[in-house]
Amino acid sequence: LLNSLAEGYLNMVVGDVKQSIYRWRNGDWKILGYQLNKDFSTWGIKELELNSNCRSDGVIISYNNELFSRLSKMLQISINSELDSVNIPQDKKALLQSMVETAYSTIKQQFSPKTASNKGYVSLQLVEGNEEKKGTEIALEKLPSLIADLQDRGYKPSDIAILVRRGIEGQQVADTLLSYKQQANDTIHSFDIISQDSLFIGNSSIVKLLVSIFRLVVNPSDRISEAYIQ
Repeated sequence: LLNSLAEGYLNMVVGDVKQSIYRWRNGDWKILGYQLNKDFSTWGIKELELNSNCRSDGVIISYNNELFSRLSKMLQISINSELDSVNIPQDKKALLQSMVETAYSTIKQQFSPKTASNKGYVSLQLVEGNEEKKGTEIALEKLPSLIADLQDRGYKPSDIAILVRRGIEGQQVADTLLSYKQQANDTIHSFDIISQDSLFIGNSSIVKLLVSIFRLVVNPSDRISEAYIQ
């Protein structure tokens, strides 16, 4: 960047401090949080904020604005209360004392002209585990009834997306819905799912059946393949 600037070129750095603070793809929030301004202050930096949301309906935008504004303040207060008992350099402490509020200072988004302010719906459920089951297990158990309820309200299966953080969680979701589909005998609702893993040919139920048949032909004593066929 310094070399490009020295040759008179315009440079753009695009990012979101709020996303990098979660460490997605090992992101470092400090780069956009303050380091960029510090390293390139002599060149002059012009900040442009893209604050119009063109993807979400109005109710969802308002919900996010209110939720993250409050949570960021609560988290900053919690961090500052613990900093009083920690022995760290003053400059680092000063940075941490405003870290979260700085990262979320531009959290509030504006409505796009295409977005109606009275549309959208948010339902938030906190699922906690207990001595018998983990929170993930309880959430997975709730999933089929939630999907059925959405379809009863008029949503098509193609309207529904399930977001997970790790691939293993996506596989758990797929296994849960497939198992429910086979056991519940529900002909009214659809529990078919398309995931990254389901697109692999090796995960096709037909391919698995054919492979099991071939294995049983080669080895008639293969009880696992026999059981799969049955």
